[in-house]
Amino acid sequence: MTIQFKQTLAPTKDNSGKPIILSDATFAQRKDKVLQLMRKYDFSSLMIYADKEHGSNFEYLTGFIPRFEEAIQVINQDGTSTLILGNENYNKTSMARTQSEGVLCPFFSLPNQPMDFTKTFADYLKDIKVDDSKRIGLVDWKLLSNDMNNFHNHHSVPAFIVDGVHEV
Repeated sequence: MTIQFKQTLAPTKDNSGKPIILSDATFAQRKDKVLQLMRKYDFSSLMIYADKEHGSNFEYLTGFIPRFEEAIQVINQDGTSTLILGNENYNKTSMARTQSEGVLCPFFSLPNQPMDFTKTFADYLKDIKVDDSKRIGLVDWKLLSNDMNNFHNHHSVPAFIVDGVHEV
């Protein structure tokens, strides 16, 4: 095998390099699409999980990825939204692109942060409005089964969250 080195032209840019800020109308359309699908598939509430490495589902409606650790957005079929955030992200509630209430849940914080072990994750869910009149959906970040009849029994979301959802 022979390796040849030669000068090449720099690639041409395919964009201006300037960030494109999504409009409020775009976020409203996204929320409307989610609510339509919730109605279609009979979900009264949807819980959208995120962590630092897997935040795009959460970002789709909120406009940000949790900077540290985890977060959940609870969106109800009536359009109400609550963000469950740790110590490092709770102050981002007012900046979410979808109007949302915020709940501070220290379990979603980095290790050795102030914690309140008098409440379980289910207690935090009980404190907010989760519409359980129909089905509650949990938006995960990857499928863990090829069996489309069984994939809903496997989660990559931490067990304490799944257990809390089951309890509620």
